[in-house]
Amino acid sequence: MPNYELFDFKQFIVVFDILQLFLLFMKRIHILICCSVFSLLASAQDFIPLRIDSSYSFFRSVDFVGNPIEVISYAGYSYNAEDELLEIRRENERSTFTYSDDQEQEVIQIFLNGFWENSKRITTSFDNEYPTEILTELFTNANWENSKKISIDYNNDDQLLTQLTQVWDNNEWRNQELLENIYDAVGNRTRQSYSNSNEAGNFVFTFGDRINYNDNNQPIEILSLTGNSTGDIFFSDKFTIAYNEDDLQDTVIYCLYNFPDTINCQNLTRSIFSYDHIQNRIIRNLDSWNNSGWSSSGRTEEYAGRNIYSGLPDSIITYDYSLTTLDQIITRQYFKYFDLDENQVRFEESLFLYQLDMGQFALENYREEYYQKGELVNNTELTKEEEVVLFPNPIGKNQFLTIKNLNTESVNLAVYIYDVVGHLLQVETIGLTREFMAPDTPGMYFIQLKSPTSTTRPQKIMVR
Repeated sequence: MPNYELFDFKQFIVVFDILQLFLLFMKRIHILICCSVFSLLASAQDFIPLRIDSSYSFFRSVDFVGNPIEVISYAGYSYNAEDELLEIRRENERSTFTYSDDQEQEVIQIFLNGFWENSKRITTSFDNEYPTEILTELFTNANWENSKKISIDYNNDDQLLTQLTQVWDNNEWRNQELLENIYDAVGNRTRQSYSNSNEAGNFVFTFGDRINYNDNNQPIEILSLTGNSTGDIFFSDKFTIAYNEDDLQDTVIYCLYNFPDTINCQNLTRSIFSYDHIQNRIIRNLDSWNNSGWSSSGRTEEYAGRNIYSGLPDSIITYDYSLTTLDQIITRQYFKYFDLDENQVRFEESLFLYQLDMGQFALENYREEYYQKGELVNNTELTKEEEVVLFPNPIGKNQFLTIKNLNTESVNLAVYIYDVVGHLLQVETIGLTREFMAPDTPGMYFIQLKSPTSTTRPQKIMVR
């Protein structure tokens, strides 16, 4: 049974980590993969879907008084023959999953005093593969008791309209939070409102956004709003985005409203992008605003290379030209994949920060994951990626993709659609029209075409 991450996450498509979006509606609520959308800006490449089997990570930091903190975590994953997740194993905690036609249930247990004890149960109900209710229960006094309930409603295009969160209090459900979305005629989300319930049980607007798009359905302005306890609503900040002739981001300006002034937005930062297609790099220069104008003394981030297994870059190097560090580099971040054998892949992510007091780089964060490769095909008919073109790409939700330059006359052509971790979402059979509908949720997907005599390599599409 499929599952989805419900929160539409404010579409700060251009916040400082630019478009780290697409946590939206991921295929499983318990595996959230954040894909760098900088892959959208690179030329098309072959990507191989992967399925996570285990992970290990540690995080280093300091607390409020300067004491070092180190957090270590790991997890293992098990699946059934239908590729449904059965179990997630963590230190002193495990989650087990069961499935029916219209429900998925996760039971979380903790290891105490030598025994596994029930802790939490999450039951997700579906209607036509879309989650409509998520019920959380706590195991108390040897019984399952209600704790929280999320109710979800969609429009006719299966886009999330409302998400109501309620908590169990005095043997009844009490409203807690409400998320509401509004879409335009072509399916772009133009408004989002997040409200909390007050003591009287009425919803009060807390925060939200308004998004304007250009003719290519690209966001050109993201305006954030904030509410207070008295019901007043005011502007808080704004992103303004411009694109170059290749429809890639050119400049992003971030400004802040100083309450009670909701008319004038004071510039804070400006990102200017340049693209080196030969070296496959994206360079972002970050300027800061002062009273006399923009000051180009910010940082430059280089996103070099692409891995074959994901849209992540090979490395992110951050500079700060106002510092006197070695090469003015302040962070180094690496994303690496290693083929262990014909079926298994190890992924490593590491972040190094330059320590001014030590005069050297130190490893700050590290993450290691093991994946099983998706179906690897021996393509007997198609040898060049450019022979098959999916157009347009990127594409809007629920719009039709056209397959071009496909060298097969077979009528029985199947389209396999995978999510970013290799889970098969759906299979469609298409005819000679060579068209099929894109997924209805923004994100990155892999498309594979199969005929009785051949199979194409997975190709990446972006749905926005």
